[in-house]
Amino acid sequence: SANAASSPCAQRWTSAASRPPISDHSTTRACFTEIIVLNIDPGRARKFHAGATIGGVKRALILMAVLAVSAVGGAVVYQSAARERDYRRLLAHGDAALANGQTFGAIEDFSGAIALRPDSMLAHLRRGETYMVRGDLDGASRDFRTAASLDPTATRPLDQWGEVLYRQQRFRRAAETYESRLRLDDRSATPHYRLGLTRYREGNFDGAVSALEDAVRLDPRLAEAHYVIGLSRREQGRLGDAQAAFERAITLAPGLLAAREE
Repeated sequence: SANAASSPCAQRWTSAASRPPISDHSTTRACFTEIIVLNIDPGRARKFHAGATIGGVKRALILMAVLAVSAVGGAVVYQSAARERDYRRLLAHGDAALANGQTFGAIEDFSGAIALRPDSMLAHLRRGETYMVRGDLDGASRDFRTAASLDPTATRPLDQWGEVLYRQQRFRRAAETYESRLRLDDRSATPHYRLGLTRYREGNFDGAVSALEDAVRLDPRLAEAHYVIGLSRREQGRLGDAQAAFERAITLAPGLLAAREE
């Protein structure tokens, strides 16, 4: 090109008399570099520059996307941690309010916790227990049912729900609830007793005796279970067994007036 021809290096190189000596390596390299650069095709140079510019833009966009994702992720983590703190604070405030007999405030706190964590078995259980204290059996039943569905392995929601159903005189449904509870854990006498009592109120005297005998096998000193066995045996026409059960109940709990009146 014209630029290359006019270059001092090019003029030196084309002249044999001015050709650099063999030992002048640095000058030789410099002239080669200048000639190559000056003879680059302008179109190819523009393409190279455009490609480098597009590549730089792409890298910048990728970097910005990574930074944006990181920022969003950090915000989500922060919000999640803040929600968890608020949830636990509301649960603690609700427990304190319930312990002080402030049931309305407790329900507000537990409802706030549920709004933050709709899948919280504990919050539904606590609110159900508060409704139970207030005598709102329908509200309690809804929350205990929800708590039981949120954690099918938990026994306490079933214990509480069975109690509410019993108070509502929904004996068949209460018995089914206690049966479900015992399938989870049958090592305690109390749920066996509650199942037996519920079956007795339902009129299922054979089923009542079966459950109550399981209760006294786990806790032989459970006077109430002996008493309801006596009631069930009397309904079955087994008066001798009924009398023996009443006497056993009185021996264990002399103050159990209902047994003394039989």
